[in-house]
Amino acid sequence: MTNETLNCSQMLRAIGQLLEALNIESFTLRVDDNDVLVRDRFPRRNREIKVSESLVSAWNSIRARDSRFEDSFHETGVLQFRVAQEDAALLEHDGQERRQNSDKVPELGAPSQILRDVGGIIEHKRGRLLEVSKHDQDIHFEFELPSREIVTERFTVSSLYDYWVTMYLKRSDRSPTKR
Repeated sequence: MTNETLNCSQMLRAIGQLLEALNIESFTLRVDDNDVLVRDRFPRRNREIKVSESLVSAWNSIRARDSRFEDSFHETGVLQFRVAQEDAALLEHDGQERRQNSDKVPELGAPSQILRDVGGIIEHKRGRLLEVSKHDQDIHFEFELPSREIVTERFTVSSLYDYWVTMYLKRSDRSPTKR
């Protein structure tokens, strides 16, 4: 296992990659100490879980941490699990390898990209993530500022992308009018 410390956007992107592998599109993530509690918003009818081979070791580590995972899932069909820092670091490492060996352009509406962008917004505001959820095209997240103020942000997938482009242009000292 690795002791790598991830920033918010790295950790959320890594969890998003796992959500993609589990075919979870609508979800809620809640921070609990240094772990992230993940809950699929919809039950699975067939009660099957399939994960890509590259994520199996991280997924098995996550499942093994919660002795009630299997019973809860088979009773309700809803995936709920806890991702520890070391799990996220392993997921991020696997994701970096896949990204380096891929010619694919990231899908902007994918959970990993959405969560990375949410993490970037929180980092930009020097906040601490409390919760993020996505349902259909709506994204809602809460974070705490250094002043202890709780902030709630709401975006759609497309408005989050627009925000990301605006921030990218500001960071790179470009603007649509300077082209």
